[in-house]
Parts: sequence; C-alpha cells; structure tokens
Amino acid sequence: HDPSIDRVLAIKVLKNEFRQNPEIVTRFLREAKAAGALSHPNIVTIYDVGEADNYPYIAMELLDGTAPS
Repeated sequence: HDPSIDRVLAIKVLKNEFRQNPEIVTRFLREAKAAGALSHPNIVTIYDVGEADNYPYIAMELLDGTAPS
C-alpha cells in the first residue's frame, strides 16, 4: 500500500542475476518508462519506475484476476 496515493500496488523487481547486467537494467527501466506513458484499458497503470538500493523496480496498479489457462 502506498499511503501517498492511498492505493494498493504491485511491485516488480528484476531477479538478482538480471540486475547484475547493466544492459538488462537499462532496458527494463526504459521499457517501464515507455509503458508508463501509455493509457489503455488493457495496460496496467505505472505509478513509479526507478531503483532503490540497486534494485530496479516498477510500481504499478495491482489487478485482481486469474491467469488465462
């Protein structure tokens, strides 16, 4: 829960083996920022993108549901 926007969030971070590769980190953050500029009912809302303690992350809308089978 992010109290500053009073919403429940999903946080996505890179696995350790991927966050050690600067190229992968750069692509992860670039693609997250690009997705954050989009607005569409079939795309989650991106609230924040960045790094904390060398962990690249995406803070996004949390959706309830089930994965397609």
